[in-house]
Amino acid sequence: MSEKQKTRKREREIETETFNCKQNTDIMKMADTDKTETESSLEQNLGEYSDYQTFNNKLLSGIIGIQQTLNSLIIKFETQNEEIHGIKNDIYAKDGIEDRLQAVATETEDQTTMIAEVRNQNTNLTTELNLMKSYVVHLETRLDCQQSQIANLVERSMRENAIVIGVHERRSLFFGKSGSKYVEKVSTPKALAIFDTSKSKFGLFEQTSSNEVNDNGHTYCVTAAVTTTYAEVREAARQIMQGSVSACTYNTLVYRFTDKDGHKHDGYDDDRDYGIGSRILDYLKDIDAPNITIISSRTPPSGTAKIGSRKNNIILEGVKSVLRKM
Repeated sequence: MSEKQKTRKREREIETETFNCKQNTDIMKMADTDKTETESSLEQNLGEYSDYQTFNNKLLSGIIGIQQTLNSLIIKFETQNEEIHGIKNDIYAKDGIEDRLQAVATETEDQTTMIAEVRNQNTNLTTELNLMKSYVVHLETRLDCQQSQIANLVERSMRENAIVIGVHERRSLFFGKSGSKYVEKVSTPKALAIFDTSKSKFGLFEQTSSNEVNDNGHTYCVTAAVTTTYAEVREAARQIMQGSVSACTYNTLVYRFTDKDGHKHDGYDDDRDYGIGSRILDYLKDIDAPNITIISSRTPPSGTAKIGSRKNNIILEGVKSVLRKM
């Protein structure tokens, strides 16, 4: 082979090697480019997958939350359903609310009827009480009239009798500084005064009572109040007689007070329980008890149970008791 041919061959080999090298370089570049593109695509895909996975996680979390909420609502619904069922049982079951309401309505009607009956009875009782008051006042008026007639007859029967001078008559009889003559007598309140419920200008008197004593069928009680004038004596006695003692058979009135001029006033009304008033007043004088009005009440038994001298002692003990309390 000639040198020229060798040279030509060498040039072709060099060209071939250069071409191969260039091809390899291009392939490597292409490979690198593909690798870069592949890596970029992979990274993009991984990013998209990560975002998709995050979205899925959020979606799953939301679904779980919704499921929990639904479970809670179901539990509440079941609880309310049970409560509604219980209410229905209370309403419609035996002895339920409906039956109870019916029972209440029936009871209300019964009470309304009862109230109407009580009102009618109260009206009837009020009418009867007013009639009894009128009858008692009528009887008391007749009794006073009969007592006046008896006193007149006794006076007539004593016209030819001797007159005893110097016997003390229990009245508040004196002459004041002005020279006026006072004659005052306070009696046990009558039925008409006791039944009077109008308000007094003195107000209510504070009352002090002894313990009730029962002896051989007799019942005793002493009640007292502080008084300083005849008007107060009358009103205090009236207020005391408006209490439970008004039902007693005998109510002896005794009073003693000192007026603004220093004069002492006293008196009593036995109310047919003779001898009691004078004994109580004598005791009040002995101890110099001031400014007091006393009602000594006694109710004997329906039979003939006598008590004798114990009566005076029991009443005086009652007087002492109220004086210690005042």
